[in-house]
Amino acid sequence: MEQDSSSRYRIRVLDASRCESCSGICLQVCPGHSVNVDSLTRQVFGSLPENYLAGNSLATFFGYATDSAIRQRASSGGIVSSLLIHALASGRIDGAFLVRSIPGSPFSLSFDLATDSRSVLDAAGSKYWPAPVGSCLGDIMKRDGKYAFVGTPCQIQALRKAQSVYKRLNQRVEFCIGLFCGRRATVAGQVFLLRRLSLKRSDVVEFAYRQGAWPGHLVIRLKDGRQIDVPREEQLPGFAGHLFPHYRCVLCHDSVAELADISVGDSLRLDHERQENEFSLVVARTPAGLSVLQSATSAGVLHLRPTSPDAVVHSQRRPLMDKRRAVWARLALVNAIPGMNAPEIRLTRPPEFKPTARDYLRGLAILAESRLVMRRVFASLLERVPLRWLRKWDTFEKVKEGQ
Repeated sequence: MEQDSSSRYRIRVLDASRCESCSGICLQVCPGHSVNVDSLTRQVFGSLPENYLAGNSLATFFGYATDSAIRQRASSGGIVSSLLIHALASGRIDGAFLVRSIPGSPFSLSFDLATDSRSVLDAAGSKYWPAPVGSCLGDIMKRDGKYAFVGTPCQIQALRKAQSVYKRLNQRVEFCIGLFCGRRATVAGQVFLLRRLSLKRSDVVEFAYRQGAWPGHLVIRLKDGRQIDVPREEQLPGFAGHLFPHYRCVLCHDSVAELADISVGDSLRLDHERQENEFSLVVARTPAGLSVLQSATSAGVLHLRPTSPDAVVHSQRRPLMDKRRAVWARLALVNAIPGMNAPEIRLTRPPEFKPTARDYLRGLAILAESRLVMRRVFASLLERVPLRWLRKWDTFEKVKEGQ
């Protein structure tokens, strides 16, 4: 996988002769090409979930890391970093594969093996652009030991698809942690914001989201030593994911990492239930996931307070309705428009989640936007639009309080 001029990852064939010796495994394991959600769900859990929105779960919690230093380094409650450090210290895993920033290259990420607390904390924090996670799967299969895997919903899908082909991955991955995800922005979205701030991409050494007090703000560090703090009210909606989305992201069906052993995300819209520092929602989906959470809680590493899957649904209502109802309208539109490609998604959908006429109308606008923003002329026109107007464009349907 190599980055093109727009910082999108593309496949480059190094040795075409080797492609003849397999039966298209790269496509079999690629979630961008197809996802048989029902089949993967049965593979992981044995049955389909009763809750179409929240997915399978054994227990759901509000939570945070008890170590305040870890919470300060993290984007939310520090659950993921603290859990991995505990799993390493207790010998449950030998390492964790994590996305980390490449020093001096703000829009390039690597997927590396962390084997101690320092390397885990070095990878802490949110990154809102693509990472070549598939590059680690070969490393996992070649190594002995047990490992944790952390990724967004689509990256967890890639892991589960690979596990259905390579059984050795099942033996090597002790547990996987999925991160709630609304939609990822293209790097063009980050560059667009830089231009709005009269900055050049070449001037930036670090682009850090979710800094400071929860839910955090954007920090841009420059080569000349300056640091620019961008308040949330001056950031683009969805951290630019609504204005500059990846085309595949607008066709995604999963926002809560339903195939992970443990899913973690922000406890948004839950002020009436959330207690002090409980900035994370944690879903234990498998026995392996619940076991490591219980171990960390018993060791005093995590604070976890039980809640119900309804809390996840309420907190994540907007992305869930977008990805579990409205997405079917966009997929139908793409399949009906010549020259456009749609992933094959097989997922049992309850009748009440049939897309509405409004979903189809919004879907046309979202699909058009995902293509237009990749054209420099269109992006240049957007630079002339007042930021307060741009912030009103949100591809998620508004949800009334109480729903």
